[in-house]
Amino acid sequence: MTDIDFAKLKTAFDQLPPGSKADIRRVAAPEDLDWCPAFYRLLPPGIKPNDQWKRIIFLLPWAAHIPGARPLGRAMHDNRIAEMRVFQMAKSEFPQDIIHLRRILRQMKTSLDWTDFGQSLFYWCDDRKKAILRDYFYTSKEE
Repeated sequence: MTDIDFAKLKTAFDQLPPGSKADIRRVAAPEDLDWCPAFYRLLPPGIKPNDQWKRIIFLLPWAAHIPGARPLGRAMHDNRIAEMRVFQMAKSEFPQDIIHLRRILRQMKTSLDWTDFGQSLFYWCDDRKKAILRDYFYTSKEE
């Protein structure tokens, strides 16, 4: 795994001036961050922009950080996100999958553990999406 402190990154985002946070919230897709000065301010020193960082920073505005918060799939289930929307996100390719995930996060207005969520976004792949699906459906079987 990586030693990046995603919770600290979330805190850095939360401490940006309102206009900078709004600039990140307004981008339509992760690749639009290339034209957003706040994106570069949030990158760790010496890190060049790439899709990993775009995924993370694109989603920073849409979920608060609470250590030990429930996993994303469980949060989706608890917030009654439709199966169709969860599968739509999971089956899409980058950047559309992240755009779908942002829509879901905006609807949920939830808190996540950015330590875990940031790792998932940094190493985003089909296995990470399947883990979200498992958490979503495993939760529904527990009830």
